[in-house]
Amino acid sequence: MCGVLKQVKQAFNQMYLNLDNPYPKQNLSTLVWNDDYPKFQERFGNLNQFVNTRVCARGLIVDYKDSLQINVKNPQFFRIMK
Repeated sequence: MCGVLKQVKQAFNQMYLNLDNPYPKQNLSTLVWNDDYPKFQERFGNLNQFVNTRVCARGLIVDYKDSLQINVKNPQFFRIMK
């Protein structure tokens, strides 16, 4: 699933990468747990630098409280489209 990264939002133990609109109007959230986030930082650096950039995430899309989410554990399943 692809979209424009509009918001990187830290929550209690996870990071939300909200696509197309910031929370609460996002079309999709890519969820990265804090334990996995260092792998993303190592590969991409600070993800805030990619706000307003098209990104793609691959994984199972789930409906959580009427919001679509993809849980991405491995940065190989997340792409920055430049």
